Amino acid sequence: MIIKMILSLFLRILGKFVEIDDRLIIFSSFNGKTYSDNPRYLFEYMRDDEEFADYHFVWAFKKQKEISGTKSVKLNSLRYYYLLTKAKYWVFNAKMPTYYYKKSEQIYLQTWHGTPLKRLGHDIFDNGNTYYRSRLSYKKMLESYDQDSWRWDFLISPNVFASQAFVSAFKIREEKVLEVGYPRVDYLVNSRFDVNLDLIKARYGLPTNKKIILYAPTWRDNSFDVKGYKFQLIVDFHKWNPNC
Repeated sequence: MIIKMILSLFLRILGKFVEIDDRLIIFSSFNGKTYSDNPRYLFEYMRDDEEFADYHFVWAFKKQKEISGTKSVKLNSLRYYYLLTKAKYWVFNAKMPTYYYKKSEQIYLQTWHGTPLKRLGHDIFDNGNTYYRSRLSYKKMLESYDQDSWRWDFLISPNVFASQAFVSAFKIREEKVLEVGYPRVDYLVNSRFDVNLDLIKARYGLPTNKKIILYAPTWRDNSFDVKGYKFQLIVDFHKWNPNC
């Protein structure tokens, strides 16, 4: 708690001395874990579009990577905090630390990372549980959402259902929600790659005469250990197969 208070004060003071660069955009996906998801495909679109030829892009990673067309910076380093203060635009896809300080002239685009088929934020029932590995109370968990979402200037939504869920879960104004679809889905839909589905199925030993259903559930707050969230399979797939 003390460290977060110090960082918050540091970023506020830093912001008074660092001028905003209107052509600087900083990206991060899942708090610097990967080069992926909506921030990636937004970045690649902008990188390859002449309209943004005079913009500068920076990606923040926990472990620095070399990405074509951008500079990278180590997440939570002094240089990262400097660039966070300097960048006109933030493009993130997950809840960011509560101590981040955003100046009024900066624009925070939150892209999120999926359709909320589970409850989020204020829509989670208070059943006495603690949340995340940090063991936040229900009240503190909501505060962590609120302290980030009030900084959002815009939130991307993939569909009507998600828009309604986001407004309810994050308690944000409807006009902040941009129901424009997800860049990562645009990439798949507009892809021109020739894909031979039979070859892909053969590679993974899948039947070529059947539809394939991908089951990829998200994590749950009550399933984790010291290394992170765990996946617990509670579906009996044998009941789905009439031949078993």
